[in-house]
Amino acid sequence: MKSKHIIQVAPLVPLPVLRTQVFSYWHGKELPAGTLVKIPFYFREIEGVVIETRQSGEFPKNFKLKKIRSVVESGAIKPYQIELARKIAERYFAPLGSVLKLMAAKTANSEQRTANNNRKIKILQTKNSIAQKIISNKKQKFLLEAPTQDAEDVNKALILKCLSGGKQILILVPEVFFAESLFQKWKDCFGEEIALIHGKITKKKYGEYWQKIHSGETKIIIATKMGVFLPFENLGTVIVLEEQDPSFKQSEAMPRYSAVWCAETLSDLSGAKIVFESGWPSAEIRVRAGKDLEHIKPETAEIRRPKIEIVSLGGKKKNPDFPISPELFSQLAKTIKEKKQAVVFVNRRGFSTRSICENCKKVLKCPKCNRALVFSEAEGQYRCLHCAYKADLFTACPACGGLQFSHRGIGTQTVERKIKKLFSCAGTVRLDADTLRSVAKTRKILENFAVGKVDILVGTQSVLKGLFSENTALAASISGRDFADGIEFESRSLSLARLSRMESILGGKGTVFLQSFFEKSRTLEYFEKNEKEKYYKNELAIRKRYGFPPFSRLVKVAFRDKSKKNIEKEMKKTFDLLMATSNNKVDVFAPYEPFSGQKRGFFQKNLLLKCDPGKNIRDLPIRSVLGGLRKGWSVDVDPVTLF
Repeated sequence: MKSKHIIQVAPLVPLPVLRTQVFSYWHGKELPAGTLVKIPFYFREIEGVVIETRQSGEFPKNFKLKKIRSVVESGAIKPYQIELARKIAERYFAPLGSVLKLMAAKTANSEQRTANNNRKIKILQTKNSIAQKIISNKKQKFLLEAPTQDAEDVNKALILKCLSGGKQILILVPEVFFAESLFQKWKDCFGEEIALIHGKITKKKYGEYWQKIHSGETKIIIATKMGVFLPFENLGTVIVLEEQDPSFKQSEAMPRYSAVWCAETLSDLSGAKIVFESGWPSAEIRVRAGKDLEHIKPETAEIRRPKIEIVSLGGKKKNPDFPISPELFSQLAKTIKEKKQAVVFVNRRGFSTRSICENCKKVLKCPKCNRALVFSEAEGQYRCLHCAYKADLFTACPACGGLQFSHRGIGTQTVERKIKKLFSCAGTVRLDADTLRSVAKTRKILENFAVGKVDILVGTQSVLKGLFSENTALAASISGRDFADGIEFESRSLSLARLSRMESILGGKGTVFLQSFFEKSRTLEYFEKNEKEKYYKNELAIRKRYGFPPFSRLVKVAFRDKSKKNIEKEMKKTFDLLMATSNNKVDVFAPYEPFSGQKRGFFQKNLLLKCDPGKNIRDLPIRSVLGGLRKGWSVDVDPVTLF
């Protein structure tokens, strides 16, 4: 009998959450935890990650285990990452293999580069009083409540502190555009010390960055939410920019995790300091200020604010230049005359938000999503913003056969066309999802804006994240409806965060200009008067009264199917099971339809579960029901939207 080692391996496949996630194999020698291996799994060969070596010794003849086929890479996953993956899988009710797969880069053929100790950092050493408070404080977790222009100086000082100590620093940003703009701004300061990680970089580039981060060679990492899965060697600090941004939540695919929570868990496991940064922090983070989070903010006298102007659009729809009000026209004209730059925010892309049949007055909708089709002037087509469906310009109304449609609502293309007509001498560029498909094009727009080649930038919320130009003097919003108090529990928080971004891109000067179709909402009043304490007091009181986070834990359970009959049947069955097993520890709410009851040809209904904060789904009696759900169901823990 041969001496063999029993190796515990987690297959990198999405297994049912209630099923065993780690399996035993044998190998001729001991393998360290984190080794990437190939294993036989049922009738195929797949990759897995070694979790531990259980024992070694003589195997009895009747003891049968499958053999590990080959070793792909030793040390592919670091020990702390295995623990992080376990915690993510536990909190978000996800398969362990699905989480580990996000950490296992295909790096076996990547070129391992040696460290270059002769790099030059062009930025001068800078002293910042707020950064010194963070550096000298023995506490590990901080909330920096400050405008972007103040937080930027703090971040530079924290980066330099990590570099001087030979440590790595992770800067998490909510979106690709933000990551690109920050990288373009800082690459001249830090040279090759900086890495950029997001979903649009090539696999080859990602592999190169992965190796350098794994070895500790790269010290500064700017990343979107996928950055929490990187293999850090000596992590010193984690900075979460705009921590309240919903883009940090992965909602569409499994595992449905929050990068903000993962970043904090990463900090706990690595011992790194973590700094949450925001002008208007989320209620969940703000309620912890002064408790487990050290609350740091500039003195009130030090905070610079631009002028804030709110103008009503009531009765101005007949204006031939609508939606550009006379007041906004004056603001734009003044900005161009003074050779400054303006950013104009529009919440929807396309030429309009909906098209209505002139004969029967019905909205033209996507047959797969039941959402309003948007007319694209550039393409000369109607298209759905939620799927790939497109319709010819001369399509007929499905209700009455009519061929004439009127375009309603305000989209980026409409505003761009109006501004170009009114200011033909100005350089006007549109920035939305249609123009951001190419990384090269995104970088070109950023470079042109930074050097002043763009006078007016029109776009969706991407224009509010990561734009950097000291010449920006105007940040305008076309429609105040974008900041109304919605029915989502996070709507006020997200509106204030968006307004804060408009303020931040001006760097404490210039004008924030808001057009509104209605009287000032409470949200706009909080922003205009900078009444943060009043807002948080009222917001937390409302959330406590209705049992929303941070005073509860929410789980959204959704079912998608092409048959409405199947949805009703599945929903009733699952609702009854959840009610029977909740044991008064979980509130189960009746099934409801989201705003978009149909998407990409599938119908959908949701169930909402509510339990005490801090509870894990795996510890509740309903786990057996949720773990047994069949294909078509999804479980979203800590959702950012209920609809």
